[in-house]
Amino acid sequence: MLRTNTVGPDFFHVLGIPLLQGRSITPLETATAAHVVVVNETLVDRFLPHSNALGHTIGAKGHPSNRECHR
Repeated sequence: MLRTNTVGPDFFHVLGIPLLQGRSITPLETATAAHVVVVNETLVDRFLPHSNALGHTIGAKGHPSNRECHR
């Protein structure tokens, strides 16, 4: 199951959630910009064990946005 949420640039800061890798979402990430994704440790541990999560491309089979993820 793929679940997505759209959040604003201050989402993690407001909730006090630290990022372990990468950067926070910026105001430049809009509906017309390249898609970005924030994943949790569970996803990284399950699908990218012993590797850096940064720089990977992900998609979900049959999900409408999958075509956009693999340009």
